[in-house]
Amino acid sequence: MVKYIESVFNISSSISSILTGSIVVPADVCGTITGGYLIRRYHMNIFQCIQFILISCSLSLIFLISLIFIKCKSNIKYESDNQCSQFCNCSPYIYQPVCFQQQITFLSPCYAGCTTVNGTVR
Repeated sequence: MVKYIESVFNISSSISSILTGSIVVPADVCGTITGGYLIRRYHMNIFQCIQFILISCSLSLIFLISLIFIKCKSNIKYESDNQCSQFCNCSPYIYQPVCFQQQITFLSPCYAGCTTVNGTVR
């Protein structure tokens, strides 16, 4: 998810991680508190708790499946065929986008023509 947000919205991985965490952690806290409240409010026994969990998971699954059909238009054009990577035998299965000058995005450092990685910029 972090890599997807980083690529689609063209933001750094650290910002993408912070945004993802700031959404996921509060949602988990709210879900736990709400679940505990409902179980205590309706005095659920073990069987009712299992039913509650199954219903909650089913609703979550339906929601997640519906997200598959939501598409975003991406204005990012990935460069994969250029002179830099002509003789490198770059793997098309490695997705590690690299942004270069003039907003050119390459599928991986190999396609950008990088032969070494110094780890200073990600």
